[in-house]
This record gives sequence, structure tokens and C-alpha cells, in this order.
Amino acid sequence: MEQSSVTVANETNKKMIVLKEIAERLPEEIINNPYASMAYLINQRSLYQFNSLAVASLDGTSYDNQGNKVNLSDRYYFQTALAGKVSLSEVVNSKAQKVPVNVFAVPVVRNQKVAAVLWGSARVEVFYCWMDFEELKKYGEVFVLNSEGDLVVERTDTNAERNFFTFMESTGSVNESSIQAMKEDIALGQSGCNYFEYGGQKVYYYYTDGDGTDWWMLVKVPTKTIDAFAQEQAEKIWIITGVMMVIVTLGFFQIHKRNRLMRQKLDDQMAIDPVTGGKNDIYLRKNMPTLMEEQKNYVLLGMKVMNVDNLVKVMGMEQVNNALRELYWRIHSRMKEGEVVVHHSFGKFEVLCRNFSALWLDEAIKGLTSLAPEMQLAVGVYPIEEGMVDYDQMCRYITVARNNPKEGCNYGVYTKKLYEQDIQRSQLEKDIQEGVHSQSFQPWFQPKYAADGKTIVGAEALARWYKADKILTPYHFISLAELTGQIRDIDMCVLENVCKQFRNWQALGIKPVPISVNLSRNLKAKSRQAPMAWCSFWAGKHTRLTHSAKRQARLAAACLLLFFGGFSK
Repeated sequence: MEQSSVTVANETNKKMIVLKEIAERLPEEIINNPYASMAYLINQRSLYQFNSLAVASLDGTSYDNQGNKVNLSDRYYFQTALAGKVSLSEVVNSKAQKVPVNVFAVPVVRNQKVAAVLWGSARVEVFYCWMDFEELKKYGEVFVLNSEGDLVVERTDTNAERNFFTFMESTGSVNESSIQAMKEDIALGQSGCNYFEYGGQKVYYYYTDGDGTDWWMLVKVPTKTIDAFAQEQAEKIWIITGVMMVIVTLGFFQIHKRNRLMRQKLDDQMAIDPVTGGKNDIYLRKNMPTLMEEQKNYVLLGMKVMNVDNLVKVMGMEQVNNALRELYWRIHSRMKEGEVVVHHSFGKFEVLCRNFSALWLDEAIKGLTSLAPEMQLAVGVYPIEEGMVDYDQMCRYITVARNNPKEGCNYGVYTKKLYEQDIQRSQLEKDIQEGVHSQSFQPWFQPKYAADGKTIVGAEALARWYKADKILTPYHFISLAELTGQIRDIDMCVLENVCKQFRNWQALGIKPVPISVNLSRNLKAKSRQAPMAWCSFWAGKHTRLTHSAKRQARLAAACLLLFFGGFSK
């Protein structure tokens, strides 16, 4: 019986592992659209026998398998997953269909924060079958309770009381001592056995904890079952012990065999991609060492559909899924023995090919691109080096290659030099972000003189990066900042410090002069009102100024907006 309680924990853990894997692979558009998750997850729902499988937004909004809108915010399993923990409910009535179910829930984490909750419900009879109590059911009915007595697993919907203690207490004082003894055992975490009488039945209830969880397995064994095993002269207590030994012995061998088969089945299922029905990245991650032993001269191609988001907006999620599925099987049909294609994530494929050469590569890329002309494919190529078996590192290499395409081509080929440049670029991007946070980007005022060459009539604010003991010009950072979008942060940092300087001049009684600031076109395209409001704030809108001074501040703010373009270098 104790081994069977371990099985309960194992079976529930397997479902949790499945849901965690699905949650990790959910695309952003599904996370942000709970209604779309119904269609996206339909294959997984069927494969893993869930009644409903869907995404719930942070406010609890979700949809069941029939499209009914439900709000799960008041459910304990949702609240637990929202706090970053996995959860499995006791038997509850589903929100819309009002049928008894058990509900699994896992957090969907992005950028170290919970972005949504993935939940799957199973009807009580299906959940009961998952537990596979065959070896125990020959002795009597099997239940799973929590420590409060609430029913977690039952054979079917009986519409009866779902708390064991409440039910037994309703049978009268005859069972009072047995109920108390059982509660004390559970409170102490001890397995045990107690005798009960109700409804004309005389039964023993055996109970044991669920492998360190809050669950308790309960087996109802009628006295006639025990008597059938007993010899006439044997003491009943020895018969009970014998029954338990048989249960444990049979259960151990059955569980060991079943767990081994289930582990293999689960591994095979986890390597199936839900969108294409083919292989996914888990397959390559697991089998890459074996593949590398059998063959040499391999190349790994990383293909990404760059316009997949636009395709979803135009075609809809279902049509895009169909297009990705068709692309996968077209590529698969071209594979030779020992070659593999996998769908890594939404719109990303990896293709493991042999016999790499420059001529073969050009022909192969053109052939792959022609399979889906409506898709804009970008490809990274990594000729696999001898001894390399780390799949995740290979994926980093093909990403670097894809981000650095050859001139006039839609693919790039990995080199160590490209990888070193990528590391340097990543470090520079990190340094720029830190520089923005620390206000290290400051204006460098270049004065403008009147015709007499002495009177300052204005100035141009040039961006400079005060990095450690160096002062860097935009030459060192503008290209990357434009590419990453950090240029807007730098613009606002410089602009803020220019406006602060205006306010300082005013406080010192110095008459300000017009300052021109070169802002990026990205900021200009976004909005002119944001920098105007920023200037108004820092240049004196919220300070006590005279009417004349306020007008001067507005004029200064207007001057700051006259010059849009790029940084002066």
C-alpha cells in the first residue's frame, strides 16, 4: 500500500512535468490571449486526456474546452500557481460545466515573473484511472484524501459527501473512537488501520501518507475479504498483516514494471511537437551525442520565420499552425538517413544535415526558402566541430550566425570571430544599460558664438559617455544603441540633464541661451509631446517662476525640439 501511495505521487508528478514543459514552450501570443489557447492546446489536451487545457490570464480569465468563459481567480489552485508554485486541487465542481474534476495548475514564467497560469482539468473517473489502483481494488475501494479528510481522488461522481470525516461522523457514535484515532494518526503522519460500521457494513480502512505530501491513500477492505484469507484458527491481526504483505509485495513488482514503461512512453511523448506532430528540440537534445558518434561532417541549420507575428495577424493562429506543419513535413521529406528536422519553438526549426560544403549550402538554403515563399526565413549555419555534442551551445552558435547574415543572403555561417564579436556586443549592450541607470550619459556643450566671436548666443548639446576614467563619443556606442532601441533611453538621459542645467542657470540668475539637442529619429517618430513634457518639467514648469521666467522656460523647451536627427559624432 505504501508503494502504491508512491505511485500516486509519481503519476501526479508526471502530469506536472508535462504541463511544465508545455508552459515553457507557450508562445507570447498564446500567453496574452487565453481564448486562443483553446485551439493551440487542443492536441495536447487530447494526447494527455485532459477534460480542459487552457491558459488563464493574471486576473483569472480563461476558457474551458467548450469555449465557456470562466474566472478562476477565487480557486486555490490558481492562486497557488499565481504565487509561482505548482498545484493540484481536491475534487471540485468545474466552473461552467459543473462536473466534478481534479485540476492541475502550473505557473507560466517569463523573465523570472509569472505571466499566466496553465491549467488542466481531469474528470474524477479519468483521474482515478490514471492512478491505476488495480492491485489494490481487488481488496476493496480505494480513495485519496488530504489531511483534512477532503476527497482528492474518487472512482466516479457519487454526489455524496466529499469529506470522509464528515461522512463518518454522520453515521453515529459507533465510529467516534475510530474517527478520532484516524485523525490523530494523520496529524502525526502515521499509517494505520481502523474498524468502522455503517449502512450494514463492517469494514476496515487502511491508510498511509502519500510519499511526503498532504495526501493519504485510503483502502476500504470489508471484513469478509479478510475472512476469505484467514484460516480458522488464525488470529485476525495476523490475517490483516498477511493481507498487507501481499498488497505491498504485488504492488512493488507491478509499480516497478509500470513506471519503467510509463517513463519510456512519457519520454517519447515529450519529444513530439504539438504544432507539427513531428519531432521537437527535446529529441535532438537527448539524441545528439548518439547521432554525433554515428556520423561525421554534420551541419546544424537554425531556421527562423521572421514574419511569423505578422502572419498570425493576417492569417490567424490556426492557419499559421497549418503552414508551419506543412513546412515541417516538406523539409522532413527531403531528409536522408541520419538527418533530422525538429520544430524548436513557434516558427523556429533546426535541421541536422550531412555532407556539408559551401556549394551544398547555397543550394540547400535556396531549396528550403522555396518551400514556403510567404515566410521570411533567416538561417544560421553551424558546421559541427569534432567532439561537439552540446545541443544548447550549438543553438547559441546558430543564433549568432543567423544574426550576422552574409551580404545579399538570408543566412550566416558561424565562425569563432563572429561569436567573440557577439560576446563583446552583449557586454557593450549591458554596459550601456548600466550607463543609462547611473546617468553616465551627459551633455557636452559646444558653444555657438555671435559674429563678434565673443558673445555666446547658443550651444549644441553633444552626447558623451563618462565610462570609468574615459569620455566616449557616440562613435563607440551609437550603432548598437540604434539597433537595440537603447538610443531612446540615452536621448532622454541627455535631454533630462540639459533641462536640469537650464534650471540651475535660472537658479543662479544666469540668462539661459537656446540649446539644440540632436535626438534620434526613433524618438521623433514616437512622439514630440513626450520630450516637450519632459523639458517643461525639468526646465521650470513645477518651480515657482515669474510669468517672464515661465515663458523663458517654455521657449527653452521649444528650442530643445528644433533639432531631430542623430548624434553629432
